[in-house]
Amino acid sequence: MTIYGTIEGVEDYVPTIAPFSASTYPSTGAVWAWLGEAASIIDRMLTTAGYTTPISSTAGAYNEIAGLAHLYAAARTLQARAIETATGELQPRWQMMFDEFYARLESLTKTSVPGATAAAATTGGTARRIRGIQTVRVDRQVDTASEYT
Repeated sequence: MTIYGTIEGVEDYVPTIAPFSASTYPSTGAVWAWLGEAASIIDRMLTTAGYTTPISSTAGAYNEIAGLAHLYAAARTLQARAIETATGELQPRWQMMFDEFYARLESLTKTSVPGATAAAATTGGTARRIRGIQTVRVDRQVDTASEYT
């Protein structure tokens, strides 16, 4: 599985919690897992938009996609630490970061993604047939007049 971004990129978003290590909370393992989770969400959205995934590190949009992964993992980091409980924030910072992540990702999927390959279009299988419905009246006469409605 391809992971976009790095631990250092996530640390840039949350410098008061960084640096991460095996003994910090959250640990580097958790941050890598969140980067993988972000990559799955990004790949799913780009695939749905018609692009071939994963996006190559040489693609023009790679830095933007890595930035999205960093933003997602940083939001998960703040969510795990429950910082807003201590600060009394009305809208948690992590929630604003998630909102930004999904807004930017949706915007990205609606534009041309530099360096990304568009997936081949398919017709989707066999043509649909019109199915006729035959109703039987109480007096056992068959009504075929409404067969194609």
